[in-house]
Amino acid sequence: MVHIACGADDLATNTPLSQQTICITSNTTTLTASATGTISWFSNTTTLTPIATGTALTTNTMAIGSYTYYAANTLTCGTSPRIPIVVTVEASCVI
Repeated sequence: MVHIACGADDLATNTPLSQQTICITSNTTTLTASATGTISWFSNTTTLTPIATGTALTTNTMAIGSYTYYAANTLTCGTSPRIPIVVTVEASCVI
C-alpha cells in the first residue's frame, strides 16, 4: 500500500506554539497561524464548530487564568490534528 500525504499537517503557528503569557492589563491577545489550507480555531478538542476561521484569532476578554485554544488546517484531502496554544493571563508582569 502506498500512502500519499496531502499536506493537511503543514499548519504552523506564528504565536509561541505551546504558551503565551499576557498581563491582565492586556486581557486579549491575537493568535496567528499559517498554512496552505483553511485554518479553523476551536475552544476545545471535540467541538465541530470553530470559534473563528482565518490566519488570526483575537481572543475575547479574559480574566486571570489559563486558556487553551486549538488551531487546525483543512485542505480538500483532510484536516490536521488540532494544535493547542495556551494563553496565561497574569495579574502582573515584570517589565
